[in-house]
Amino acid sequence: MAAVAEKARSALAAAGGRRPALSGAEQAVARLAADGATNRAIADTLYLSVRTVEYHLTSVYRKLGIDGRAGLAEWPSLPEPGATARALSDRR
Repeated sequence: MAAVAEKARSALAAAGGRRPALSGAEQAVARLAADGATNRAIADTLYLSVRTVEYHLTSVYRKLGIDGRAGLAEWPSLPEPGATARALSDRR
């Protein structure tokens, strides 16, 4: 299944297609995870439950076609460290 998804992403990119869109919450969780924060630390920073953090990470991994946190560090379109977390915290 992963091979089919990768082939589809490659074909879409070659055709000038869009990158997968992450929600604001997904971006914040992904950035903090890429920076090495634990799920508990992410939950505390963003005022979420650990289960919600897990849900967002699962969604991010699926959308980006990666297997885990190691792949997040290599993804170029994540926001700058701390920017999204600060924006979400300011809304509360």
